Amino acid sequence: VAKLAERMKQNPEDAQGWAMLGKSYAVMGRFDDAAQAYAQASKRAPDNPHVLTDFADALAMSRGQSLQGEPEALVLRALKIDPDHNKALALAGTAALERNDAANAIEAYQKLLGLYAKRGNNYSKKGYTTLNLARAYYQNKDFESAAEYYRGISKDNSAYRESLTELGWSYLQIGKVRSALSVIQTLHTPFYENYFEPESLVLRAILLNYLCQFDEAEKAVKSFNENYENTLDILSNWTSQTITVADAISEINFATEILKSDKQSASAMSNYRGKIPFKVTRSILKDYRMKGLYDAYIMIRDESKTAKKYFGAVNTQLNPFLDKIYAGRMNYFKNQLALKFNQV
Repeated sequence: VAKLAERMKQNPEDAQGWAMLGKSYAVMGRFDDAAQAYAQASKRAPDNPHVLTDFADALAMSRGQSLQGEPEALVLRALKIDPDHNKALALAGTAALERNDAANAIEAYQKLLGLYAKRGNNYSKKGYTTLNLARAYYQNKDFESAAEYYRGISKDNSAYRESLTELGWSYLQIGKVRSALSVIQTLHTPFYENYFEPESLVLRAILLNYLCQFDEAEKAVKSFNENYENTLDILSNWTSQTITVADAISEINFATEILKSDKQSASAMSNYRGKIPFKVTRSILKDYRMKGLYDAYIMIRDESKTAKKYFGAVNTQLNPFLDKIYAGRMNYFKNQLALKFNQV
């Protein structure tokens, strides 16, 4: 990155170089620097929608993750150039939701969902666009439509689990209490027992009270206290510290060890070494932004082992070069993973 930054001083008219520098800074979590680099790129490529949306994204991250003001203006500029730009539509919808403008959020997400029409139902971005569209309808107090879109998320989509509690709230709003409870009970089956779902227990207690099942409601409250009483303190302590890439990667690796064990058995859980509760890290790893990065990281890690096994065995002098090549690629994805882990 330092070399690229130095190169840009020597060749300041290179828009693509500025964009690459902005992306590199964003990967490192240096969003102020990323925004400045994208600003230089946008001056030299004012009609490039990719540059404008990445600039908006970095600028929003540097301003407390808010798209209001200049970031949204950049998004709208990008959409004038390319009305079907996927990232720009997604950011436009997010910006509208952020300022409680449900109508414009619905318009943006509907259009984006239409662009994903030919994609399979398990396509993550399609699922999360549907989830955000449902949220926009919920914000608009159109709970029937919200429920319809929540239900439209496929069970094999990574957005499905996240949609269930929100579908439960939608059902409650339209008076379908038993349907809401049925949805929430899905989250409380053994399949989901090690996920971070505190809100679902709160909603469960409310629904059981509605149905006059007071003893069961009390059990839900007790379960909430037992499972989540200390979690917020742990997470607050984690976020108040300076978290390194190594810290985040360790948490990911600890949780992955458990996930690879025998169905998260009691003995495996007793050996869990993470500072963050397993159910929290597990839920983070299910996020589509994390899953793609982690899969890519594992692929490169395995690829490096294979390369050393076959090529390094033939010529051991190749090993230092292979190590250098793969270390750079793996460090890139480690930085990305750590950044997304703390964001999620």
